[in-house]
Amino acid sequence: MPTLKSQGVAVAIGAVVIGAGPTAATAAAKVTHKVTIKAELVNNWTVEDDRDCGPIGGGTLTAKFHTVAATRVLPYVDDYAGGGWNVGVPYGYKGRLITAMDYAKVAGTVTRVDDTTPRPPADPTDPCPPLSKRGCGTFPLPKKSGAYVYGGHRPRHISLHANVAFGSVDCLIGGAETFDTTPALAGGDDEGNVLIKMPKPSAFKRRLVRVKGTTHKKTSWGNAEEGRSTEDITRKVTVTFRRL
Repeated sequence: MPTLKSQGVAVAIGAVVIGAGPTAATAAAKVTHKVTIKAELVNNWTVEDDRDCGPIGGGTLTAKFHTVAATRVLPYVDDYAGGGWNVGVPYGYKGRLITAMDYAKVAGTVTRVDDTTPRPPADPTDPCPPLSKRGCGTFPLPKKSGAYVYGGHRPRHISLHANVAFGSVDCLIGGAETFDTTPALAGGDDEGNVLIKMPKPSAFKRRLVRVKGTTHKKTSWGNAEEGRSTEDITRKVTVTFRRL
């Protein structure tokens, strides 16, 4: 059964290959599709800082990205581990082994909107300085951003893993600093990743298969001493498989 490259192991698989019956390891490792990924995160947030001159108000962070190039993959249902989904790539001698897909480069933008204003001071004769808005606006994502889809032997889903950060700037962005933020903020699986429902294996006989996943979660926390915040985060993912 396939394993992650991070574990330093790749093995030949016994799998139900999409569009074919069970085959030898050399045939099973043959890729059948190209995969591309597109994703978006929108966080509508608010903050209420009770300190003199603390920020009050809200804003929106929007991040959009897509894979720069398609990755040649083998989507398949494994005979082992209960028949779960995996998305593999050839590995090892003549590509006879299969291992999990690695990060693919992504490009995109992050847009930071910060509409907060300073809370009026207790002493009106001592006015507040303006809040810094450095970093607000639309900017390219960091060059090292990447994403991949992973099966993990789930019977009905794959998941998106994204190395996409939103930057450390004065412009407020809410509590989510990365696309793969904590599940307490954004929902998703136990690691905060977006789950994407897969069709029946027979669907992959078609030329194109497009699958989608969404998370939406609203949270709030804080108190009168520390201030209060809210997050309303929606993430949308589209994964497209094109048959070779």
